[in-house]
Amino acid sequence: MLEKSFACRNLLHKMDTGVLSTQMDHEGETFPYGSICPYVLMPNGDIIILISEIATHTKNIHLNPKVSFTVFDYHKGNKQTAARCSVMAIAEIVKKEGEGARAVELYTHFFPESKRYFETHDFSFFKLCAEKIRFIEGFGKINWISKDEYQSVHPIWLESKVKIIEHMNSDHFDALVKYRNEILEILEGDVTLFDVCSDGFHLKVENEIHYIPFSKFCLDEKSVRDEFIWLLRSLN
Repeated sequence: MLEKSFACRNLLHKMDTGVLSTQMDHEGETFPYGSICPYVLMPNGDIIILISEIATHTKNIHLNPKVSFTVFDYHKGNKQTAARCSVMAIAEIVKKEGEGARAVELYTHFFPESKRYFETHDFSFFKLCAEKIRFIEGFGKINWISKDEYQSVHPIWLESKVKIIEHMNSDHFDALVKYRNEILEILEGDVTLFDVCSDGFHLKVENEIHYIPFSKFCLDEKSVRDEFIWLLRSLN
């Protein structure tokens, strides 16, 4: 089942927007309430969202923190066979120190325009801590993934992420162009390595960000290097 967890996390890395479903009481009855939320994925699998305290979904969370977050691959031509997942989670407010600071840094890296929202007093970061996941990889490929299977170890090498990104951008630009041309099938445009994680990496082509998965989960810096090399050789 670990390969299903890897595939599920790769779907979450690939997309950047999902449907947050909270529980809302309305005239004495409880209904699911859905709203669109941009997000980023933390190394351990937590989903980070930025929401306003005056929003209905935030008020619902304060009353009942049990939520679900649904993501699907809307790039797929046939929507019936597109991969999708629903993460059943507990929503918790993100503290500003420690892991919370890293969550804020990652979110604002992918959504730099969010800084002006975060600087206002009524916006807060929340993390959605997965309890279980319903993952549909394609037509008929339906799986339940447990919390323990989904969550990944926080690799020590992530502390060297900035160094890896700088090295790839300065010394291996030709490899990035190869990934852009042959994997993304984009034949022009400035390309840089935007971010890297244990599951894969993001390339930025002009103003668009694209995700490319590794073939396996990377626990150390050497395995990250090996994945970049393996991927490049597979294209030759």
